[in-house]
Parts: sequence; C-alpha cells; structure tokens
Amino acid sequence: MAKEEEPKEGEEAAPKKGKKKIVLFAGIGVVVLILALAVPMLLGGGDKEEVIEEPLPEYKLAKFDTFIVNLSEQKSFLKVTLLLEYDLTALIRVTTPKGGKGGGHGGGGAGGAAADPTAMPPQFFEKEPILKDAVIRVLSAKKVAEVLTVDGKDQIKEELIEALNEALGYEEPVVTNIYFAEYIVQ
Repeated sequence: MAKEEEPKEGEEAAPKKGKKKIVLFAGIGVVVLILALAVPMLLGGGDKEEVIEEPLPEYKLAKFDTFIVNLSEQKSFLKVTLLLEYDLTALIRVTTPKGGKGGGHGGGGAGGAAADPTAMPPQFFEKEPILKDAVIRVLSAKKVAEVLTVDGKDQIKEELIEALNEALGYEEPVVTNIYFAEYIVQ
C-alpha cells in the first residue's frame, strides 16, 4: 500500500475530494436559495403589501314565528309571518370566543333527515323570548294607516331589523333584512 505523503514545511496540504464536493453542493444550494427568493420578487413586484381579505358575507334565511298583535287602535290586528335574513359570517364571528377557533356552520347530528335550511340558528334560540318581545313591541305600536302603505311596511322592516339586532346584543348587526311571508291586517 502506498503511504500518503505528508506535506513538507511551507507546503499546504491538497484538499481532499470529499471536501470539494461539500463546498460545491453548498455553493449550489446558496445559489438556488437566492434564486428562489429573487425570482418571485422580480416577477411579482416584491414590494406589495400582504392583503388579508375578510370572508364574504354569507346570508341565510330563518323562518320566524307568526305573530298576531293588536294594533294601537284596539279594534284592529296584524298577523305577520316573518323571515329573518342574517349574515352567518358575522354571526359566527360575534359568537366565537376570542382566540377560539371559528368555523363550522353548527352541530352535526346523527344523520337521517336533512336539516331545514330556514331553521333558526341556535344562537337565536337562546334569545327567542327577547326577540319575540322586540317584534311584538314594534308591531303593536303601529296604527292601521301605518301598516297598510308600502312606506309603512318598509318602516316596520327597518324598525324590526334595528330592534332584533338590539335584542341579540352583539357588537355588530347580524340581522340584515326582514321579509314578510304573510301579512294580514284586519
């Protein structure tokens, strides 16, 4: 076997082949890393701010009760069936504990029949007596002349939306619109 010669004084040892490969691969790695960072900046502008988009509102309809109330004129009554339009995205946002994980559109269930798409969300069931009271207060304060006109119906809708959101007590409005599925004045 040949013995490797030791370098004489003043001479440097020749680098071994293994070290050359490591340096070569490290150099290639650095070049690839620089390209990976530089190419997106050159192609995409690189100086753009990151934009975090809010999820788009997801509007749902919930069938509320039928209400029969005496109008402020005691010989007349109003019967209405209401559909509430609410922003599901906002409802999840305001009812999810801070720092908790949001998501989901309600509980699962054991399967079987499909869920009613117009069912009230559970967050509304918790406050159902307060919501019903708000509707009765708004409707029973009206006169026949107010509930018969188109402007009067629009005014009722606005007042109901405001009263329901106030009754829910969330930091942002969740109920976005009211639809009359039934409307009878007698």
